Amino acid sequence: MSLLLAGICAGTAFAQDNTYSLPFEFEPDHATFKECIVIDLNNDGNGTNGTWSVQDNAFRFTYSSDASMPADDWIILPFVDCGTNSKVTVSISVKAGGYNENFELVLGQERTVEAMTVPVIKEENYKDPAYKTLTAEIELPEGDSNIWALGIHAYSDANMNTLDIKDISITGEAAEPPVADEYTLPFNFPATLDNFNRCVAFDLNGDRDPNDTQDYNFGIWSFTTGYGGAFKYAYNQANDANDWLILPLVDFGESTHVSVSVGVRTESDAESFEIFLGREQTPDAMTLEVLSRENYVHNTDFETISSEVKLPAENPQTDSKWCVGIHASSPAFRFNIFVNNVSVTGTTDTGVDSVNASESAETEYYNLQGIRLRHPSRGETVIIRRNGKIRKAVFN
Repeated sequence: MSLLLAGICAGTAFAQDNTYSLPFEFEPDHATFKECIVIDLNNDGNGTNGTWSVQDNAFRFTYSSDASMPADDWIILPFVDCGTNSKVTVSISVKAGGYNENFELVLGQERTVEAMTVPVIKEENYKDPAYKTLTAEIELPEGDSNIWALGIHAYSDANMNTLDIKDISITGEAAEPPVADEYTLPFNFPATLDNFNRCVAFDLNGDRDPNDTQDYNFGIWSFTTGYGGAFKYAYNQANDANDWLILPLVDFGESTHVSVSVGVRTESDAESFEIFLGREQTPDAMTLEVLSRENYVHNTDFETISSEVKLPAENPQTDSKWCVGIHASSPAFRFNIFVNNVSVTGTTDTGVDSVNASESAETEYYNLQGIRLRHPSRGETVIIRRNGKIRKAVFN
């Protein structure tokens, strides 16, 4: 979704407090120029050259070069309240007067040069003699205020020509609302970027490479587009792995047993990993072991590994939410683990053991009142007894 920062269009009244709301479109003329702050840092402006001015007939802000001094001149636009927007896209139309010009656009939370701290666009040796639209998307830093001003800084060498700016606008993107997904059983969680962003990755040994890219992180879990999309742990070669990927909470309802399945493959080395269940998305909460593999090798395709666990008997019905945690635990000098699907299904103890306590290879079906059924109906919820084990399911 896109957001527009806006406020001044031709014919639109100025906000009385000089702070504008979204969307923001700023057309240069004498009136809007008065809303800006012009700062001539090197004091070489003479009204025509060495400073910013407005060309009302052409609707542009212009910087004209001084013949003897390099430019160091700012024009800072009015404040814009970005509201809940977390990202903005700044767009301007620019042309140069035939010489190499240098300029940058920066955002700040005060209308001073010192406050201009968030880089947006920077061009050096810009020479295009026709108007060209430049656009950049940036993420706004979090803070107490989300009110920003856009500054345009000319810093061309001495004895250049002119720099013309018009059609200034800012668009943006609102912060994504917290994921409110309520997961229940059966839980199917394929490896996608959206699903990865619903997980929490923990680098417990602090060995993540800070220069990683999205598709090849070292020392922490990430999402990769490889192998059709997978959650990936790439090892930092110098350290033993101690890194968790913890999935969202899932409501297990009345289930007393759950079966957890994951699709796993390795790259080339033998790897170690384990899977736990926990009440919160933290490593400390991972208390119920599901499965563990050491020196695991399966590098031809994904293998589905499953294990069934019994939930603690004290599991209160009012707190039936659990999450799956995947722990990479290989020693140093290993390679990669990939996980592409996670699923959880549940079953419930029913107390039908009293119907027939003897074990039998024959499959027996009962309705929810404990009456044995010879021919269950498709779609009917039944209690199934096989080899002494009891489970509840929908007959199909």
